[in-house]
Formats: sequence, C-alpha cells, structure tokens
Amino acid sequence: MIPFDHVSASQIDTFTDCRRKWWYTSVLGIRPPPSPASALGTAVHAALETYMLHGTPPDRSPAGQIAAAGIPYARKTALVELDMATHPANRRRLGGVAVHGRIDVFDPTDTPPLVQDWKTTSAFKWSKTESELRFNSQAILYARFAFDYADHIGKPTDTVRFQHVNLLTKGPPTANLVAIDLDHAHVDAEYQRLDRLVVNMAAVATATAPSQVAPTESACAKFGGCYFRERCAALGIFARPLHMKHSPDSHMPSQEDSTMSNPAVAALAALQAKKRAATAASTPATPPPAAPPAAPMASTGAGSEITPPDAGAEDLSASPLAWTGDARLEFEERAAIREHEGKQPRALAERAAAQDVRRERAKSKPATSAPVEAPPPSIHSALTTDTPSTVAAATSLSSTLAEPPPLPLPSTSGAAAEGSTSPRPAPLVLYIDCYPMKGVSVTHLEDYIAPMQRKVAARAGMPIYSLIEYGKGHAHVAAMLLEDPPTGNLYVNSRLPASAAALEVLLPLAAGMVRGH
Repeated sequence: MIPFDHVSASQIDTFTDCRRKWWYTSVLGIRPPPSPASALGTAVHAALETYMLHGTPPDRSPAGQIAAAGIPYARKTALVELDMATHPANRRRLGGVAVHGRIDVFDPTDTPPLVQDWKTTSAFKWSKTESELRFNSQAILYARFAFDYADHIGKPTDTVRFQHVNLLTKGPPTANLVAIDLDHAHVDAEYQRLDRLVVNMAAVATATAPSQVAPTESACAKFGGCYFRERCAALGIFARPLHMKHSPDSHMPSQEDSTMSNPAVAALAALQAKKRAATAASTPATPPPAAPPAAPMASTGAGSEITPPDAGAEDLSASPLAWTGDARLEFEERAAIREHEGKQPRALAERAAAQDVRRERAKSKPATSAPVEAPPPSIHSALTTDTPSTVAAATSLSSTLAEPPPLPLPSTSGAAAEGSTSPRPAPLVLYIDCYPMKGVSVTHLEDYIAPMQRKVAARAGMPIYSLIEYGKGHAHVAAMLLEDPPTGNLYVNSRLPASAAALEVLLPLAAGMVRGH
C-alpha cells in the first residue's frame, strides 16, 4: 500500500473517472504498461524538450515528424519540464496533501504568464475545448502555481494564460492551439472544489481491498478498455454497483454496503430466511424427526452456511426468470453487461445458473438406498474443450471446488523422483477470456510476464519492450516464458498484444484450458 501524501492532476482525473481504478494505481501501486499511443506521446514530448533546451531539431522518426509540427509553439526562453514538487513557490495543499506536477512549458515573463502543455491526439475532435479547459483539473492546478510563482518573484498578476498545443499523430503532422485566460477568482473557486474532492480521495485511500471501493460503469470502456476491468470481473462485480447514493458533500457517487454474491445463493438465502420465519411461527408441540444431514453450500461471506430449500419450496431450477427481488436485479445487470461485451450469451448464463441451483438441491436430498460411489468428475476433461456447454460445466464444477484437483504430471525417472519430499508444482490450467468461480486462486498473465518484459526492454536498450523493431519484443518475452513457465491457474486476456505469442508457448504445456466467449 502506498501512503496518500501527494496528489496530481492525473490522479484527480483518474479518481473522477473511476475510484477503484485510482485505488489500484495510486494506493495499491499497480501501474498498467504504457500503451503504444502513450509511448509515442512520451517520445514526442522528449523531442520537443530537446529542441527547446539544446536547439536540436527533431529527427525523421515518426515521433520527430509529429514534434516538428509543434516547433512554432516552442519557446526557447521558457522554463521546460518545471517540477512543481520541489519548487519553493509550491506551498499550497489540496485536502491536506502536497500538489505535484510537471509543467511542459512555463514562461513567467510573458504577459500574462503562459502555461503550456503538449497533447498528442489521433484526431482534433478529441482535443479539449475552451469551455472544457476552464474547469480542467490540470489547468486549475497549473494556473494556481503560476499565480503563486508570480507572487514568489515579486511580480503578482491577475490573469494566467493556459493553453494546449494539440499534435496530430495520424495523417500529415499538424498542430492546433486551444488557449484560455484564467483569472484569480475563478481559479480560487475551482481550487476549493478540488480540495473537497481530494478529501474524498484521502478517505478512499484508507480502503484495504478493491471490493471496498465503488467502481464506475461508464469508465470500463474508456480509452480502449480499462486495464483493471477483468480484475473487477473476478470480484464478481462487472459494472456499477446495484445500489448507489449521492453524498451531499460531493458530486461523486458512493456505494452503499451490499454483498455482490451469486444470484442463486442470494435467492436460496431469501428462501431459507422465509422458511425459518414460518417454522418459528408454527412452534410445533413435538420436535420433528431428525432429517438426514444435508451437504452445506459454500459460505457467502457472512459467516453462515446456506442449505438448499426442500422440494416443496418455490422452484428456481427451471430458469433464473423465476428469481425475484435483489437476486433478479443483480442477475439481469450482470447478464446484460456480459452479453453486451460479447463474453457470455444470456441463455448460457441462465442455463449455467440454473444448473448450479439443481446441483445444490440434489446434494440436499436424502439418499433412499445405499449410494453407489462414483468417481469424481475430471476437471481435465471438462477443461479441454471450447463448447459453451463444456464451459458452463467447467464453471459449475469450479464453484464446488476450492482448488482444481491435482492433474497427472509427466513422471520423472530415477530414484531422486521416488525419494523426493518436495511438493510437486500445480499443473497449468489456462482460463482464456474467462475466470474460475470464487475461491479459486488465479494469476494474471500480464502480471507474470511483467518482469520478463522489463528484462527484454533493458537488453534491447528500449524504454518498453513493445518498441523493439519489427514487433520482436513479444517473441523475446515468449522465449523467456518457455524457460520459466507458470503453474496453477493462469488468466489470459487474449486481446492483449503479448497474449498471442505467449499462448503459442503455454498451450502445449497446459494440462487444461477453459475459453470464454
């Protein structure tokens, strides 16, 4: 956990988009790998910085040609990449913490003082307008620093000019300018609003688990898809919570305490509570005969076990359409989101959920004759096909197992293998674009290969491995993956650039595989 001791404009923007995404990055410290677009933007910034500091014109690389379009807006007399964190003029606080930031171009000698930021974009339609800049967190924080800087050098001012120089990354290299003048009163008012927002950020920073932080549905698909969306799915929360409320102190929504459990479990819990209430009201004179013990279901997290209802209770096994209340609302929301994302058709979701209910009900029925013990189902056979029915069966099977049963591993020859007392590594089971049920530990491919990506980039002398020429970075990472393959349950997002090369290595090594839709 990273202590929340400073805030920046990018942190505020991330928190405004999605609180949980901000918690992952700024509190838990998980940094998503840079995208090709952000890597290109960093290279353009570096080319312009070199030009302003040393007079070296941009080269003929793609980043250099884009940077050349911004040369008319480059000021060699201005302060370049000014770090607010260490400057003596930066004494203000937001929500009790320091304000950090790095200003691309700052010219305090201009009238009014100029604050400029380079922005790369694939189309000018994505550029911020003047009205958007007026309330932009970066514009407010940088303008506030510019006012304080002017007071620090003894040249106070009433106005600061803030501008974006937008550089086109697709098509002929082109630049345009969006500029606004910000006065003292407006900046002070917006600074107070941001101060209240940062107080909320400090409160969210005290969370110890992602489930304690409310996600934002509208942010899941922004900027090509949130890096943490699959992690949220693993928690059983696919989008915005079912119950939201608005705090009077903030325009941001906060989540009420609610349990995002399996819809079938929620429905069974409601029926069990209803049956207990009916039993207590009847108060029979003589105790009923003891019933054979029923197999308990997995705990829902409240510390109690749930037993499936009797055969005379309301029939929920036919279809989730029979569910009511919060269970039905939660199922509808999850099913709609997964169907919209192309992960699971609604019919398959209903069939898998109904199968869970039927299985738990069958476990609760007393045996009428001596049961014939059958061998346990093989998860290996359930995981090696891609058909929807097999995926549903494998998912249902995972819900009853805390961990997959050990699968046969290649035997090792020699006496050393017979006398070895060290535990064998868990077999590799791939979950491609889908997750096992709760209770089954899983490793993310991107987390496993992140150290390998850094090693490959360092060997090639590149800031990130994806910049290695001819796209060979993924192949180098796959080669390292072959030398040190993972074990246990591995989640693979097939849409990530590194996944294709990694799967070529992992598929022959896997003992089982489940593929989502």
